Amino acid sequence: MAMRQIDDLDVLRVMTSRFRMKLFSLLFRIGPVTVSELARRMDADPGQVSYHLRQMQRHDLIEDVPELARDSRERWVRAAMGGL
Repeated sequence: MAMRQIDDLDVLRVMTSRFRMKLFSLLFRIGPVTVSELARRMDADPGQVSYHLRQMQRHDLIEDVPELARDSRERWVRAAMGGL
């Protein structure tokens, strides 16, 4: 995975969160995963994880993987190929 040069101040602000850095690192290591599994691994509330994922997705750091979902309630995500 190629590393992207970060020159967008908003992206830097988003990733100053220790929680988001842990999320991104976990996504980078394990690949596509459900939000509920991420919450379990982070020992966090799924709503909290979803909020932080939305912030990261706004800056193309993560992406949804809808083809892996078994139903409309399940959300799969992965680190974006052009991520950090």
